[in-house]
Amino acid sequence: MVEEDHFPVGLRVLAVDDDRTYLTVLENLLRKCQYNVTATTQSVKALEMLRKNRNEFDLVISDVNMPEMDGFKLLQQVGLETDLPVIMLSGYGDKERVMKGVIYGACDFLTKPVRIQELQNIWQHV
Repeated sequence: MVEEDHFPVGLRVLAVDDDRTYLTVLENLLRKCQYNVTATTQSVKALEMLRKNRNEFDLVISDVNMPEMDGFKLLQQVGLETDLPVIMLSGYGDKERVMKGVIYGACDFLTKPVRIQELQNIWQHV
């Protein structure tokens, strides 16, 4: 197991989840890992942020179930427009959902509630 001080300080993460409470929890956990976090509750806004600030993020972590544009559609668009790794999050870890994430290009699929140990390892996808 890698010790916390060996993690890359300052990994720039865009976190997307329509659940404000969970997004706050996720932000706090990511910050405990010494990552720089930008958060939004809207997938459409996340995509706009990526388009305008393409070089300001190292990784995207997104919930699956969101209004307007679900996480899978966001994953597809990010894959088409950038080379950023995307990690999917869901309260449901069923095989079909995980496989869909992999097929659409997710580099990882985490089930809520996410543990800090899982977040400490996301830098390996960058």
